[in-house]
Amino acid sequence: MRIADFLITTAVVAGMSGTALAQNSSSAQPVVPDTATISETTLAQTPITAELVAIGVSNTSNKAFAQAPPATPITPSSSGAYSNHWFASGYLGTRFGGGNESDLQDALGVDIENGSNTSVNFGGEVGYVWSGFGAEFMGNYSPNFELNNALLQRRPNVSSYMFNGIYAVPFSSNTAAHPFVSGGIGTVRIRSTVFTIDPTTTLLNINDITTERASGGQFGWNVGGGLYAYNGPWGLRADLRYFKATTDDNPVLGETLHDEFLRVALSGLSYWNFNFGVAFRW
Repeated sequence: MRIADFLITTAVVAGMSGTALAQNSSSAQPVVPDTATISETTLAQTPITAELVAIGVSNTSNKAFAQAPPATPITPSSSGAYSNHWFASGYLGTRFGGGNESDLQDALGVDIENGSNTSVNFGGEVGYVWSGFGAEFMGNYSPNFELNNALLQRRPNVSSYMFNGIYAVPFSSNTAAHPFVSGGIGTVRIRSTVFTIDPTTTLLNINDITTERASGGQFGWNVGGGLYAYNGPWGLRADLRYFKATTDDNPVLGETLHDEFLRVALSGLSYWNFNFGVAFRW
């Protein structure tokens, strides 16, 4: 009986020993560490140095530069000096340097004094330019032209109407001011009040002197230049111009004596205009 109990006890102890050995063998296997845990621990323990910050900024800059969109090319503005556009201007200035080549003393027996004093002048123009070249219509008016004559009751009004070609001189496109030259042909006209005397009167009586409005015209030409500057559609224009009426003393069919007198007085007339005004383009 005791032998049977001993064998049973021995078997139980052996079984328990095998189980313990199996558990020890299983727990002896290497444990794989958590990579994320190690990385967080390592970063937390690693000091932040200037070199690391510089590397991070450099990488960020390189990425931003690589992802930046290409620059949009800048195209020249269509509002430049040589773009196609209409323009108009109104101006005020002075007329100076008047004189003519005709001699009325031989024709009418009247001593004529051609003055050269200055007088006010104003006018305007409208035109169109394309690629620096263009055309314009210009009108000028001097209401108190210096042309003294014994048969003139007052100083005459002189006006001009010209069709001109215009050219914008090539200049830096970065500046607001641009020079130009222009010239053309047209007509120069004169209007005034003249004294009239009855040709049948044998004795001159001041009561017989009357007045009459008369006008005359001559073919003419002009040439000049100046400077204009725009800020958007509005700008300024300065202009210096020379005018010349042709010399033509031949009578015109249907012309009155007084009109002929003024036309002959206008023959060969030349003068200068200097004007400054406001310009607009569209």
